[in-house]
Amino acid sequence: MLQETISILFVLGFILLILSFGFRFFGAFYFYYSDHLLDAIKYCESQNLILIELSTPDSTSIKRNPFKRNNRPPIAFPPWPGTVFIDHKVLICKSIDDRDVLIWRQTYASIFGKNRLKYKIEDGF
Repeated sequence: MLQETISILFVLGFILLILSFGFRFFGAFYFYYSDHLLDAIKYCESQNLILIELSTPDSTSIKRNPFKRNNRPPIAFPPWPGTVFIDHKVLICKSIDDRDVLIWRQTYASIFGKNRLKYKIEDGF
């Protein structure tokens, strides 16, 4: 009876570990392959704004993660629970007379293994 209980708890723990890693992976995958950036570029074009800057700064990490590779989604692994990655894309558009400016940011952060995805449009209209 005790051995069966321990086996069941072990299997449940393993399943939870796999699920937590999977959710982190899909959150990062969604960030890198979402079409929100394309929507922002189309919005700039529809408003006759000129694309000034489109940048994807390198990821920054507060704590070093030995599994981090260049140009990969920032994923925090369970052995390093304090790992914080922030990755963002910035798009700046403005009109010819410099009156209308649109700044669009998409930020992905993995903080203590929790994925955060946010994007917003700041405009000067």
